[in-house]
Amino acid sequence: MHLLLPMPWEATTSEYIWQLVDEKKEGIHVAGLTLMTLTYYALDLTTRTRTILNGRQTQNVLNANNVTIVTDEGPPLITTVTWLLQPADLAMQFPAETWEIHEMAWRWAWDSGTRRGGMARAVEVQALAA
Repeated sequence: MHLLLPMPWEATTSEYIWQLVDEKKEGIHVAGLTLMTLTYYALDLTTRTRTILNGRQTQNVLNANNVTIVTDEGPPLITTVTWLLQPADLAMQFPAETWEIHEMAWRWAWDSGTRRGGMARAVEVQALAA
């Protein structure tokens, strides 16, 4: 799991931007995508339990739900995924803490669903009162 920096503040907006590539690190054209989902949750470090945030459990994000996917034909072909996190995405779930970990799991499929990829990332969210 990779930790993203800098830390966003709770209940604010933020962006997460990344390049969509295949197993050879080559761009995947947005037109070839058949699936892009996002699961996003807060992790309770004491109990090791997860709380789904803002209804984002296996949510369709193929150019939907605050996620845009754009391909630049290049060369080289570059596909950029941009997620505009909403205040509800960065809401603190454990108010006694000064920061907490939110994790995101991305899944995608292309080539008529015959090829699949995925990744997970963590965001450390800072409480405004900290």
